[in-house]
Amino acid sequence: MMAVVHELWQPVALACLGFVGFFLLHLLVWRTPLRRGLAYGWLFGLLIVGAVLAPVLWHLFGLDAWDRHALPAASLYLLLAMLYLHFYSGLARSLSVRILSELASTQCRHLDMAELSRRYPLADILARRLDALVATGWIERHEGGYRNLARGHRWARVLRGIARLYRQDVTG
Repeated sequence: MMAVVHELWQPVALACLGFVGFFLLHLLVWRTPLRRGLAYGWLFGLLIVGAVLAPVLWHLFGLDAWDRHALPAASLYLLLAMLYLHFYSGLARSLSVRILSELASTQCRHLDMAELSRRYPLADILARRLDALVATGWIERHEGGYRNLARGHRWARVLRGIARLYRQDVTG
């Protein structure tokens, strides 16, 4: 029984060590002024650094051969990373989370519709979203409006297919 426990804790410890390394790097980088303009590509880069850092530390601490535990540890590490990325992106990008936070930060925990509209003007939000889609090559301005470029059209078809699969409306 102890041998089984010994074999199980090592991949879990290796995955957690890598994830803690990634998490600390993420906090360190994102709390500096350098973080302005950093995209999710940097976050994925930090995930890779965390995955590489764990076996290096594992070896430096003189623990069992990490290569025997690499596959189960990598699976758990990827699961932790996926859960964290969903959580982080929800906090970082969700308008709903921002509105909930705004409501919670007021003394009476209430904002009327006029104040919410002032803080979150729909026209500005829509303009920023459209500008970002144009800048990244998903859509283009066309005859006073916008239209998908080939890349945007393909992605929209994929997303509509996924939404139909789950019987959901296309949202975003």
